[in-house]
Amino acid sequence: MKNQFKTLAEFISVFNNEEACREYFEKARFAQGEYCPHCKHDKIMHFADGKRYRCFSCKKDFTIKTGTLFGESKISLQKWFIAIYLLTVTKKGISSISLSEQVGVSQKTAWFMDMRIREALKQNKGKLFGIVEVDETYTGGKEKNKHWNKRTKHTQGRSTKTKIAVMGLFQRGGEVRTIVVGDVKVSTIENNIIANVEKGSKVAMMPVFYGHEEIGYALRELEATGIFVDHDDGILDKIKKLFPEFEIRKGDALTFEERGVITTVHYRPMFNYPHETIRPHSNAEIYGPGFE
Repeated sequence: MKNQFKTLAEFISVFNNEEACREYFEKARFAQGEYCPHCKHDKIMHFADGKRYRCFSCKKDFTIKTGTLFGESKISLQKWFIAIYLLTVTKKGISSISLSEQVGVSQKTAWFMDMRIREALKQNKGKLFGIVEVDETYTGGKEKNKHWNKRTKHTQGRSTKTKIAVMGLFQRGGEVRTIVVGDVKVSTIENNIIANVEKGSKVAMMPVFYGHEEIGYALRELEATGIFVDHDDGILDKIKKLFPEFEIRKGDALTFEERGVITTVHYRPMFNYPHETIRPHSNAEIYGPGFE
């Protein structure tokens, strides 16, 4: 689905009831023909209620939600659709409290939906290739901006005592990935390049990281490309703005719930969140309420 909705009201006017959502999802899921999610057999029967199916091969029953992020939950498709819309059009993210209020579910249910949607939207299904730009940044507050009795000693420079290191990889003309890393040692950078970039690709990076020819990649100096600053650096900068100058615990991230002019800070596990920041850059042409 392309980003055809300018407002939530327009979105709800199209998906205005459960049947409309079910029909849309059924067409999208079975676009290449109906099949059983259990055994992939293509001979299935429809129950009279129009909601359940049975496979002629494995004899198992299923619904349109079986085997998807919507499966094994009693949450309506309409609420799932609204949650997906809100999470994909809000560039700074949305707290589970705000999501629960807008979707009409409990905070616990909103958190469950949030985590499932984030997992489904993750891009990392294959390796990057071609020319891949690599750099890192830190999220977390500067010690000089903290009260004197809350400052941590020996955190200058590239220390990760009170900061979280995030590595960014940008494939020219393609996907952007961010990875939360424990440190930015050469070995850590190399291991993540091996895990995320195809051998033989050209890796553009800062001279400080040179030496990766030994692991099978051609190198280009990052500063000479002229593209990294416009793309990846801007993305890493957005991550910094999402998790700004507050004390961040290891493995935690900050998200915000706007209430008037007051910003409330909530701690949540960080490892799920960089993907949300870079998703619109990976899929700029379909950024919005997409289910493709």
